[in-house]
Amino acid sequence: MRNNVYRQYHAEMGYSRGELLREIPNAVAPYPVAMQEDGCAAMRLDGRCAMLRISNDRSRALGSLVLPVIDVAIHFENFTEQQYQEFVDRFRIRLQRGGG
Repeated sequence: MRNNVYRQYHAEMGYSRGELLREIPNAVAPYPVAMQEDGCAAMRLDGRCAMLRISNDRSRALGSLVLPVIDVAIHFENFTEQQYQEFVDRFRIRLQRGGG
């Protein structure tokens, strides 16, 4: 029997809300994504649940360059430390944007 283990992940990302929503299925695979009426994304697999919340769009100006920015929060339930770390690592790598 699993005990309810809760973990949180927070990040500020250089995406618009729409861009991130399009990329989420690839970033969290093999977890299936179900969008909820409140705009959250629910990902459930083998008794584990991750709830992703995305802020509204905002922007950051760097001189004359204006970039999209959103805040992302993921609430994890029933993930071991290893499962949590693997999920977060995969999420970050698949959504990493290159530059320079």
